[in-house]
Amino acid sequence: MIKDKSVYDPVEEGDGHRVLVMRVVRDPSIFERHAYDVWMRSLGPATDSLRRWWDGTIDTPTFYAEYRRDVSRRALTRLRALERRHGVVTLLCRERRPEPCHRYELVRLYRALYPGGSVINGRHKHRLKGIGGDEVAEWRGPGGPFSVLFDGDGGGAGHDGGQARHALPAAVRESYGDWRLPAFRDRPYVYANFVISHDGRVSFGVPGAVGGGTVSGFNRHDQWLMGLLRARADAILVGDNTLRSEPEHLWTAEAIFPDDAAAFAALRRAEGRRALPLQVFVSFDGNIVPEARVFGLPDLRIVIATTRAGVERARAALGRYPNVDYLAMGEGTVDLGALARALHRDYGAATILCEGGPTLYGSLVRAGQLDDEFLTISPILIGNPRDGAPRPGLVEGVAFEPHAAPTSQLIGVRRAGDHLFLRSRYR
Repeated sequence: MIKDKSVYDPVEEGDGHRVLVMRVVRDPSIFERHAYDVWMRSLGPATDSLRRWWDGTIDTPTFYAEYRRDVSRRALTRLRALERRHGVVTLLCRERRPEPCHRYELVRLYRALYPGGSVINGRHKHRLKGIGGDEVAEWRGPGGPFSVLFDGDGGGAGHDGGQARHALPAAVRESYGDWRLPAFRDRPYVYANFVISHDGRVSFGVPGAVGGGTVSGFNRHDQWLMGLLRARADAILVGDNTLRSEPEHLWTAEAIFPDDAAAFAALRRAEGRRALPLQVFVSFDGNIVPEARVFGLPDLRIVIATTRAGVERARAALGRYPNVDYLAMGEGTVDLGALARALHRDYGAATILCEGGPTLYGSLVRAGQLDDEFLTISPILIGNPRDGAPRPGLVEGVAFEPHAAPTSQLIGVRRAGDHLFLRSRYR
């Protein structure tokens, strides 16, 4: 078992063998007052990469890519040997939060190399009860329960003929409340997840700060909820612009919240889902980034949904990957309704999560294909520059007329600190 934490966190009995993974240590108190068993410098980032990341010359995805390129494979093999010898190994560095930090990328790299091992983050433990009440895994949670301010879901009923099913496990309901999934005979349940700033922006739009993490302030409740939403998705829908802006990202529950990787996996098994969700990338022109990290993982099944002309372009770029399928879903644009039906019919996707970006989200709303929206409102203000690249809002590329603007029904409001978590229904 591999765990990770800050070297400044208290030593715990369950830490096992404590491994310091910093190449450079400038704080002498780490040597003087903070316990570790071995210092593995070669598992730390290269000094040049770290310096350029700190001064803003390179963004976080580039820093992570350079770290994966430079990290010692011999040291990773030794780390595997330490895990086998001691049972539990805790990775330590100075950062108090796991992301962004090289140890977070080290955990992901280790899991990719040694998928049979377990990787968790040492925080407060709870027991997760399965659907039938059987104990299946440990649930760690976001660090405290959500405050439920309003919940008018009615147990998941009220959808266009769908029947509510699959209540959340008891331990998760204690933290978040319930969220019952509706089941439709002839179509999937489609839901979206976004985080917006206090002024409605979804991105800072600058290198190193294009994703939602900087919008939420890397809020643990937001990341945990994102993990839960991914854990219940048979397929995850992402636009090609989002893939280009976040080529290092993986759209899985354990990637966004590794603390509860085992619990999310247990939930997927209990609800009869595949181990990993189908990754669906939507592109009007088939312009897909072949270097994106997701394509290098053979356990992920991927679908490129594009136009007839886009299929040939995408296949030319990705043809070497055997785990990629190509769907022609229109001539000049992608028919999102037809795509949802195809994923339901041909891939068994009963639940589809959309994670954007804003152009795809707007197109999904315009097509009338969205059931529920999970929206985190962050207290951060982003603004929009007078000159330079605009910072996008929740919906882009789509404009609605006053007499035909879509409306949603608010069915849930939760709070954690200064963040609000809204759930709304469109159909």
